Amino acid sequence: MISIIAFIIYPVMTLLLFFVPDVSSGSHIVEEVLQLEGRVPNLFIAVRPFLVFFAKLLLPLPPTITISILSGIMYIASIILSYYITKLLYGEKTAYIYPMLWLPNAYLMLFAFAPNADVPGLFVALLVMYLVIRHIYKSGKSDHATVYVMLLGFLSGALTLIRENVVSAILGAFFLLVTKEKWTKAIIYLVSALIIPSIWQLYVIFVHNISYLTFVDISVNNAIQYGYHPFKIIRYFIYGVGPLPLFCLLMGLLSDRDRTRQIVNHFFLIPAIALALGWPGIFEPRVALIALHALIPTASYGFLVLSNALTNHVVYGKRLGKLLLIAIYLVHVTFNIWMAYTNNKQHFSPLWRFF
Repeated sequence: MISIIAFIIYPVMTLLLFFVPDVSSGSHIVEEVLQLEGRVPNLFIAVRPFLVFFAKLLLPLPPTITISILSGIMYIASIILSYYITKLLYGEKTAYIYPMLWLPNAYLMLFAFAPNADVPGLFVALLVMYLVIRHIYKSGKSDHATVYVMLLGFLSGALTLIRENVVSAILGAFFLLVTKEKWTKAIIYLVSALIIPSIWQLYVIFVHNISYLTFVDISVNNAIQYGYHPFKIIRYFIYGVGPLPLFCLLMGLLSDRDRTRQIVNHFFLIPAIALALGWPGIFEPRVALIALHALIPTASYGFLVLSNALTNHVVYGKRLGKLLLIAIYLVHVTFNIWMAYTNNKQHFSPLWRFF
C-alpha cells in the first residue's frame, strides 16, 4: 500500500517543491529555441531537434514553460515505463517497491519539470530498453519478428533526436540481440537505428554547416577548460545516484541468480555507466541521469533484498529490522530533498504557497 501511494506522492511533491522553470531559464534548449526565433543556425538543431521544434511549434507559450511541460509529461511516462521494465524483469513486488527508492532521487526531482533534455533523455532510453527487453522475453518463432526488430531500430534511431545519450541504450539493445537472437537481427536493428540520425546529420551538415561532431568538439573543449578528471566525474556520479541506490545496485547484482536477467542488466548497465563517466559536457551530479534508466531495475531488486534481509534478520527481529529500514529510508529521502533544494539555488516552487 505504501509503495502504491508513493507513485502518487513523489510526482506531486516533485511538482510542488521544484517546479521553478525560471531557475533553468538559461538552459541550452531554451537558448536554442530563442535563437530559432531569429533564424540563427544553432547547435542543438544538429543533436536534439525534436525538443527544439516541439517548443517552437507550441509557442506562444514561453519556451521555459513549454519545455517544462514536455519534460513533466515524459517524467510521468518514465515512471510508468520503469514500473513495467522492473515488473518484466523482477516481478510485481519489485515493481511496486521501485518508486520508493528512485522517485526521491534529488536530480530526478530537480529536473523532472525543468526546461532541459535530461528527463526526456531518460524517458527515451527507458522506452528503447523496455521494447527490446519485452521483445526478448515475449518473442517466439513469429515470421514478423525480423520486421519488428527493424521497426524497433527505426524508432530507437529517431529517439536519439530527443537526446543523443540514448545511444547507450541502443548499444545495450544491440549486444542483447547478439546474445539472445541471431546476428542478422542484431545487425538489422543497428543499421535501422543509424538510418534516421544519419539522414538528419547529412541535412544539418549541408544546410547549417554543423553536425554531431561539432557538438562533440565543443564538449571536449569544455572538458579541457573545466579540467576533466575521471575521479571528479565518478564523485559527481556517486552524488547523483545516491549512496542507498548504489548499495542496492550492488546487492541486486550480487543476489540475482537468474542468468538471463543478469545478461540483460549488464548489457544495459555497462554502456550507460561508461557513457555517464565519459560524458565531456556535464560537470555536476546530474550526469547520473544519463545512466539512470539502466540502474533502476537492478537497484530496485536490491532494495527489496535489503528490505527482506532487515525485516527477517535473526538478531534484529522483524520489529527492530523494520525500524532500521524506516530510519535508513528517511535519511535517504531527507538527504535527497536537501540536495535538490541546495542545488535549486535554495528555492522551492512558488506553487506550494497556494496549498
